[in-house]
Amino acid sequence: MRVYFAAFASCLAFFSLLSFGACSTAGQAPGRSDTAGTSGASVASGGAAGNTVGAAGANSQAGAAGNTLGAAGTLANGGGMSAGGAGPLSAGAGGTVSSAGAAGSAGGSTGASGAPSTCGYKNQGHVLNVSADISLCIPPQNCLPETCPPTLGKCVNNECVFNAGYQGLETLPEAWTTHYCDLQSGACQGVHQLDTVLKTAQTLATKSALPLCKTAAAGSECVGIVASPPMMVGNREKYGTVWGLGLTEASGLCYEVSGPGGSALLATTDRCGGYCKCPSAGATAFNECGQCAEAADLTPLCECRGDNNCSTQQCDWCAANNHPHFDVDDDTFNHLCGDQALKGSCQLSKAKFVPCLDPRTDWPPPL
Repeated sequence: MRVYFAAFASCLAFFSLLSFGACSTAGQAPGRSDTAGTSGASVASGGAAGNTVGAAGANSQAGAAGNTLGAAGTLANGGGMSAGGAGPLSAGAGGTVSSAGAAGSAGGSTGASGAPSTCGYKNQGHVLNVSADISLCIPPQNCLPETCPPTLGKCVNNECVFNAGYQGLETLPEAWTTHYCDLQSGACQGVHQLDTVLKTAQTLATKSALPLCKTAAAGSECVGIVASPPMMVGNREKYGTVWGLGLTEASGLCYEVSGPGGSALLATTDRCGGYCKCPSAGATAFNECGQCAEAADLTPLCECRGDNNCSTQQCDWCAANNHPHFDVDDDTFNHLCGDQALKGSCQLSKAKFVPCLDPRTDWPPPL
């Protein structure tokens, strides 16, 4: 069986030169996203001071101190997609992400205040303003463990009802970036798409009249690619059509982000998945989260509920879906973080979705 939307990014939050207690594990680092792979999961091997350098689809090798590149892994496609409506999502009362909304124009509809309320794929997504400087477009998605971590919420009528203290992507209202791949070498190619990731980046660079980040001057704006948590990107590729609707090819949207070193316009081309375990699917130890995507006992590593004083530096970056995360290509990461790139991650001061390319009318790609 061919596997799609396959390997999740490792996306663990560890700063290379600091220790953060029980959750800090040397050798685990941000990494590959949904790259096509085989059943199971790969784990980064130990790196110096908790840093790894990994190639796509393979276990990472020990890396030089001070740099965090990508730990590659694979995602098992076991189990079927649970049934449920593919309706647009909107924020609901009482800690619920609910399926609702109505069809609208490609430009999105507005709420009572005049601000956009719908967005993205066929105008079926909804706007989530995490803060004044962080605005996300949440795509339509089915409620599954990957988009509703069972330890943090539960699916009720295809809606994620959050546990007390957990607020999904608003739990930790900060945007962070890590990195996982070399764009020019093809190592960022992951989810089954209509164009290659590099071609998408090149098309965006041409349309925006911005350079790719590899050649951009410090402090300027450039073009890169990003993998974000499942709540931001949507379900993984399976045997239905409701998957990856937050990808730029499907939505026509990108993210404008700014960090301490510069700014970037990011095409969303994949998902990051993080580290978790799920004994029911054979993952009895914390590993890359691929084989757990549909497991009812999916448990993120050191997940944050918002009520346990857990900071992003101590926790899994992606599986807990607890903050807006941007796992970018290596050149974009170095550009965004500047002098802070040696830490392996940095906080973004701005992250907002913007229209950038025409949505592909032939989405999804044939399987």
